[in-house]
Amino acid sequence: MPSTQKSYFLPPHWQLRPSHIPLGGIITSVTDEREILGKKDLSTDIDTEIYTKEAKSCSGKIELSYKGHLGVFSSIQLVRTRPEAPYAWKTEVEYRYACELIETRSFKPSPEFLAKVAADPAFKSRLKYNYLDPRAKVFVVTGVKIANKGSITHIQENLFATGDGGRMDNHRSQIPIEQPMLFAFQVEQVYFIWTGKLTTKAYVKGAHIGQEDNEAEDKAQDADEDLGDEDEANCGMETHDGLVWLVGLVGLAWLVWLVWPVCLALLVWLAWLVYQWLY
Repeated sequence: MPSTQKSYFLPPHWQLRPSHIPLGGIITSVTDEREILGKKDLSTDIDTEIYTKEAKSCSGKIELSYKGHLGVFSSIQLVRTRPEAPYAWKTEVEYRYACELIETRSFKPSPEFLAKVAADPAFKSRLKYNYLDPRAKVFVVTGVKIANKGSITHIQENLFATGDGGRMDNHRSQIPIEQPMLFAFQVEQVYFIWTGKLTTKAYVKGAHIGQEDNEAEDKAQDADEDLGDEDEANCGMETHDGLVWLVGLVGLAWLVWLVWPVCLALLVWLAWLVYQWLY
């Protein structure tokens, strides 16, 4: 039965070759094109089974919706000064695709593979501090969908609310698929938890489409998402106990700084009581 959870992200733009976001690639964002393209390619280091599923004569549509506004006070000011300018908007996007073949490839990263990610200087510092800075993310591309021969029709409708009413514009274009093209990708986030243990988990926040043919996905997710201590030792992966102690000391210092005025007030009060008792 097909999976209903959305787990695949659309690429930053169409007509990307599969090599631009390869299976086994390491990226630091699923939305920022600069942090997706041109990152580390560890596809040749995959040492576990790659599951493949093919779907022929594929067609369907993907619907996306975006909306936003300037806020109450900004909107009021804009309506007064420039009634023709938009203060709220909504964008409806629809992708209709039809292609001869969509190939889905996925794998489950091994402890040895993740050790290479953690040892890479480009990602080592991000992994160390990702629980202090939520933006410091590292992802492994664990699944890709590759489309062959067909086309994608892009339909976009923009609605704008303005002080003098509103306006709408439409956009329609067709994108040919003349050679293998990256259709979608899925990722797992790699990170150290506060104990210093390396962990992976599926990252689906903001994903656009689900796994239509979920056989490969189910097989790839049979393994535990958390690596055991024995696996970490066997692959020579370092933990960060020292960093954990540092975070603990910083937290203790912050707590002392927070309560020292109360402690000082109590000491003054006790000194006053002693003085009253003695004199």
